[in-house]
This record gives sequence, structure tokens and C-alpha cells, in this order.
Amino acid sequence: MNCSGCGNNKDIVFWVTDGKEERRYCRGCRSPKNYVPDVFWDGKPEVNLADDPNTGKPRVFSSKGEKAAYLKERGLREAGDKVRGAPVMIHQNQNIRTDSKHEVKMALKRVKEMGIDRRRQEYYRIMKQKRG
Repeated sequence: MNCSGCGNNKDIVFWVTDGKEERRYCRGCRSPKNYVPDVFWDGKPEVNLADDPNTGKPRVFSSKGEKAAYLKERGLREAGDKVRGAPVMIHQNQNIRTDSKHEVKMALKRVKEMGIDRRRQEYYRIMKQKRG
């Protein structure tokens, strides 16, 4: 029998009759579960996805569910989240070199030139940034 909730042909576990109409529900429709898609959505245009073919501009989703359905339909997933961000990915073609030894020496030199009160203020400023 077809479910009145989802319309699929499933085993019916719950029937409702109100005199005029008889409705049948499957197990999933009888006890639905709350679901919030795990995607980031802020209502702004999504510049990292393909442009909308109708307008030629970046897509704008009206809800988390709509964005999740779009991504699922195309086999895509978002990486990371808004707190921790995406995982670090290092590629062989990245030629990023930093001279950390020089940077450390320059930082130590600046610290030595500071007075004790200025050092303490800078330490508290850095610690406050880490917390907030």
C-alpha cells in the first residue's frame, strides 16, 4: 500500500480514519525524525560553487536543506566547519618557503628591546586574543 506521508509503496504500520478519509503511514512517516543538514548557510551567494545557468551569477540558496540537496545531488561535500575551518592540505606543487630561523631571531630581538611593562602588556594582549 502507498504511504499517505511520503507516497512510497512501503509496509503500513499506522492507519488514521476520520470518517471521510483514510490515511496510511509507513514507519518513517509515523515517527519522523528532526533533521538539520550539516552545511554552512548564511544566505549569501555561494561563490565557490558553479554559477546558476539561468542568471549566470553565483547561486543563492534559500535554506540549509536546499543547499544540502544541491550538494548531495552532485555528490559534493563541504570541508571543515566555520569554527575549525577546512583541514590543511599540502600539495607537492606548493613552493612555500619560510625562513623561520630569521623570523624567530627578529621576534626575540624585538622582545629584548621592550621594557618589562610593555612585554607584560603584549603578553596579556596575545593571551586575550587566544581566548576570544
